[in-house]
Amino acid sequence: MGKTVKIALAFCVALLLVVTGQAGWFTWQPRRLPPDAALPALARALPDGDTHANIEFRHRVEARFPLGTPVAKLVAGLKAQGFHIQNTIASFSQRDTPCNRIWTIFWSADAQGRIATLQTNDSPNCP
Repeated sequence: MGKTVKIALAFCVALLLVVTGQAGWFTWQPRRLPPDAALPALARALPDGDTHANIEFRHRVEARFPLGTPVAKLVAGLKAQGFHIQNTIASFSQRDTPCNRIWTIFWSADAQGRIATLQTNDSPNCP
């Protein structure tokens, strides 16, 4: 088989891969973070930097669910935003390569079922 035929054959195979969409490995890119619309409102457009993001996240949660709010309202509001609830902890994970980002809300209730304490954490989890 001549050199020209080999080059033509390689070109045809490459063209076929591109046309059929099978050349993804040629153009692979790391996954991007989902758009802000995919995040809970409490976690959208937080400032850069762990400290600033943590502070802003805490302020948003405290403004939306101030101390004394019924825990049932807190739980319903967080579930509506996509947080996973387990006992007195709510979390939302954004999985990405190579890091995962996790927003967590911890609370305790008083005898009347109202928020007594509230803590938050916005943390990237990188290997």
